[in-house]
Amino acid sequence: MLLAVSLLAGVAAAQAAADEPYIEIVPDRYTFLGQPRVEGWGVVPTPCCVAQASGTSHGMLLLMTSGELLLAQSTENEQLKLGGSASRRFERVAKLSPNSSLLVGDDGMPVAAASATQVQGFECVAAPGTLRCTLHAPTPAALGMVHAAAVVPSSGNVTPPGSVAFIASTNGLFRIALGESPSTPIAVTCIIDQNASGVSVPAPAMLSVAATSTVVAAGNAAKVWTLAPNGTIVKWSWVTMVTNDGNAFGGVWDGAARAMEFDRDGACSLTSLCRRHAIARSKTRCR
Repeated sequence: MLLAVSLLAGVAAAQAAADEPYIEIVPDRYTFLGQPRVEGWGVVPTPCCVAQASGTSHGMLLLMTSGELLLAQSTENEQLKLGGSASRRFERVAKLSPNSSLLVGDDGMPVAAASATQVQGFECVAAPGTLRCTLHAPTPAALGMVHAAAVVPSSGNVTPPGSVAFIASTNGLFRIALGESPSTPIAVTCIIDQNASGVSVPAPAMLSVAATSTVVAAGNAAKVWTLAPNGTIVKWSWVTMVTNDGNAFGGVWDGAARAMEFDRDGACSLTSLCRRHAIARSKTRCR
């Protein structure tokens, strides 16, 4: 009898409690051009697929595998009131070489584009409700496949002309000094050459790079390097190598540096594929 009374009291208390406010996240859903339409879904105006995304104050820049650069902006969409989900419009703002990569500054705006054979300066100017983007003359560069890129942050909120960037690719780590103006040549310097002469077995490709205003870190399946923004190598450390038979050769890092980033405190963390295909993160100061 006492148990029944307790249960009834608990139910009454729960019914009397005020509803807590909450935020419901409604996803945007899209198909690609040429695919079957889905009611309520939007259509990205290219066949496929999103290779890179960069958030800016003007909207989301989407680089497609075809080289099309799209600006996605939020819109007032009556379909949302009817249960639909598409809430963005798309605008083509530039056409890059297929399989290119954007080098973006702190503000998310591109400062250059890189492909396997060249680097191009890139400039976007905001206009009412849109962006107007221009590619400058390309500079030849034997980068190979680009795996990652990082622009050295500036002290301000907008990346200025003359910025410096680093590219991690199959052929090594490259420093990119962008010109002060469109007519100024881009300087491309190989800092760590993965195809250096005299090496009997090619070194593993450079996989990742990240940068602050004072420190640059880059890594691959063998080492993690710390550099100054001018390209000077400060130090390097081995990563742990795990062989197919389960043996491991020790290093400071858990495994291949497949992705890398700095946090606000200047600590560098990387993501690596370790034994049994588990994703592991290591964190240490890259100073």
